[in-house]
Amino acid sequence: MNKNLLFSLAIGLGLSTSVVAQQKRLTQAQALGGQLSLTKSMNGIMGWSDATHYIEMDSKERKPYAVDINTGAKMPYTPPPKSDVSVTIKDKDVYIQYGKDAAKRLTKNKSILKSMVDADFRKA
Repeated sequence: MNKNLLFSLAIGLGLSTSVVAQQKRLTQAQALGGQLSLTKSMNGIMGWSDATHYIEMDSKERKPYAVDINTGAKMPYTPPPKSDVSVTIKDKDVYIQYGKDAAKRLTKNKSILKSMVDADFRKA
């Protein structure tokens, strides 16, 4: 019985000191973000750029960085283009090309395209 009472008192004392430690007050500068404190945000992990680099979003600069998992070295990250589609104008017609496929002609009426291009030049 004595051991149980002593153990309960020790646990209660340990919990009460840990609760007091959690009641530290922040200064106004810390609460408003002007001074480092407990509220400092961490950089977010956005995903992987390849097998050895993860993408980290810097919380202050709002820029993505590729971080090497072995060395921790950071370098600016530019995401690759979302697709390999290109649109070109050739002989006053619009063509679209998907990857390495042959370009596909989208327009056949040269006078409509010419009037659209002329209208854009008149606006400028």
